[in-house]
Amino acid sequence: MTHVFDRDERIRIEVQADWSVETLLKQVGMVPLRDAIKILPIRSADVVRACHELEKAGKDAYLVMGARKLWQSWILRMVVFAPFYRAKLMPKYQAVDPSWDSETVLNQVGTFLLSEVYRLTPFSAHQLRHQCQLLKDSRQVMGVYKHPELKRYLVDMPVFRRWLKKLWTEGTPTLSEQSPSSKDHK
Repeated sequence: MTHVFDRDERIRIEVQADWSVETLLKQVGMVPLRDAIKILPIRSADVVRACHELEKAGKDAYLVMGARKLWQSWILRMVVFAPFYRAKLMPKYQAVDPSWDSETVLNQVGTFLLSEVYRLTPFSAHQLRHQCQLLKDSRQVMGVYKHPELKRYLVDMPVFRRWLKKLWTEGTPTLSEQSPSSKDHK
């Protein structure tokens, strides 16, 4: 007699709201994508996009990444999805803690989403994206840049902190003053 489901595919996991990302990724069984994204710091569109990219490359997304759509719902096979997530989908940024204020976020080390950081600054996301677009190398100058794969604006906090401190204390520089020079690259 042949089996339809492997052992782990027979288990439906009920995701708990207090689980960490690691707790979810260690599960053995099937998880609805809509439940997984409540824990994982990604969007369902990121998972769907990865599936479509694999399919365009002629690969079976379920075998490679453990995600598939059945009727109107996406499901994840965690024993396959977890390693794929760690290798390909894990965000290249950290989450801003909701309890942080502007000074706390500015003292962090790492990369964060602009959509979360701007709320703790006196600037709008539009203003920061606009400044980013005006600069030749915005990541080096102001720490804000559009990630080419994620297609989202990120903030490199140590660079952003220096740029914001200078902007706040000295006022608005001209574009020529913002461009990196040899003295900025030590």
